[in-house]
Amino acid sequence: MDDSNMAPLAIIGFSARYAQEASTPEKFWEFLLRGRQSTTPIPKDRFNADAYYHPDHDHGGTFHVKGGHFLSDDPLGFDAGFFRISQTEVQTMDPQQRLVMENVYHALENAGIPMEQAISSKTAVFAAGFNHDHRNLLNADIETSLKHKSTGSEQSIISNRVSWFYDFHGPSVTIDTACSSGLVSLHLAAQSLKSGDSEMAVVTGGSVISHVGDIIAFSHSGVLGASGKCFTFDHRAEGYARGEGVGTVIVKKLSDALRDGNTIRAVIRGTLVNQDGRTPGISLPSAQAQEALIRQLYSNAKLDPMDTMFVEAHGTGTPVGDPIETRAITSAFGSEHRKEPLYVGALKASIGHLEGGAGIAGVIKSIMILEAGIITPNVNFEKVNPNIPKDEWNLEFPTECIPWPKPGARRISVNSFGFGGTNAHCILDDAYHFLQEQGLAGIHRTRTSVPTELEINQIVTSLKKIYQELQDLTNGVAKLTDGETIDGTHEEIVNGTNGEIVNGVNGEAVNEVNGEAVNGVNSEA
Repeated sequence: MDDSNMAPLAIIGFSARYAQEASTPEKFWEFLLRGRQSTTPIPKDRFNADAYYHPDHDHGGTFHVKGGHFLSDDPLGFDAGFFRISQTEVQTMDPQQRLVMENVYHALENAGIPMEQAISSKTAVFAAGFNHDHRNLLNADIETSLKHKSTGSEQSIISNRVSWFYDFHGPSVTIDTACSSGLVSLHLAAQSLKSGDSEMAVVTGGSVISHVGDIIAFSHSGVLGASGKCFTFDHRAEGYARGEGVGTVIVKKLSDALRDGNTIRAVIRGTLVNQDGRTPGISLPSAQAQEALIRQLYSNAKLDPMDTMFVEAHGTGTPVGDPIETRAITSAFGSEHRKEPLYVGALKASIGHLEGGAGIAGVIKSIMILEAGIITPNVNFEKVNPNIPKDEWNLEFPTECIPWPKPGARRISVNSFGFGGTNAHCILDDAYHFLQEQGLAGIHRTRTSVPTELEINQIVTSLKKIYQELQDLTNGVAKLTDGETIDGTHEEIVNGTNGEIVNGVNGEAVNEVNGEAVNGVNSEA
């Protein structure tokens, strides 16, 4: 399996910082469980939105957008000294670079990789780039010193600065295929790992909105909705809402991750990229190209699309794009011929469209769904878009949390497309069932969210009994960590092999692998 070009890869850690309440991985998960959305008016510290607003999206030099999804804390906040960046240089440093630097650090921490182990390694960095707001801002400011403008504002430096700080020696590339940049970055990371160009890959992407230029341009092109909300798959679809934030995943070959004792958060079964070619307009997506991409990827991976129960769609909430994408999904996954519906979700209605960083956000959401076995609700969904025959196509857009529809292996497909026609797709499996079915010994995580302290104790007792009695489960290492869920209580379990379940109380997680106690490993999601 490992010699094949479709050899599985492992996501061993991640970090996320999205708009408003979704500012950490755990808060992001709680946010999704609650079915929240983070739309706010445009913050006054970004720019004077009132001076540029006009209800007619064709009115010159203005935009018709009333809001979006913005970070609750200051995106300019940054510990420059820690990252060895001078105060002079940081003055012209794109906040997207700042967010990525911090987020990559937290993702490596989440993966249990200490700084000294990461430094000077053969690690690749693939960053999703799209937003040029900061460069536009610097160009408009004639008084600011431009000594570090080039390294502060060019997209290439988003990836290169991470590689510089950690002294990484694998490929370091920033990708701009517009809104598919995140998944294209993941695909290139997969190719880098399989070719041997790198031994570990950092895939990251985010967005900060700090200049009016793109909002005006996108408003005039008709892709933005006036309300600042995404009504994905809904009859009110009017265009997307822009979002801020950053996400990062750490990836290795599965065989290397198992060898190194990394926690497997999800298994990447395959990635693929293609192009629409000529469509009636360059920004008009192609259902045929998206369907062909999905079919080819599943064929390459020797997997049956009918086994996939959930698709995390691109789902921008545009009146034309949503029906085109759902038609492609219906055809590729054969939902019309299933006994059970195909569940479809889209994150953009919750946290906005992060454009270049959108695909990574969808992957992170999918990892948490796979670990929990809970499909989170679509928000801002009232009645289906009339151009999506939901019942005929046997699609379900859940509006409340539902348990995974079937016992056994869990598989999610993540779809993404850029407005220039570059499409990307990836297939994710949950780590527990994949390792079990392949007879592999490894550490994975089970995420449980329950409403009361009493139910937590009952679940812990039941899990201990199951782990003691069923020898065919990959039992052994367990970590129970206090945190927050929709009702203020949360437990997480990290499972391994060849050991005993150990109860970690009040955040003092204790893990035992083959008799060796390890404290505080992977203490955050």
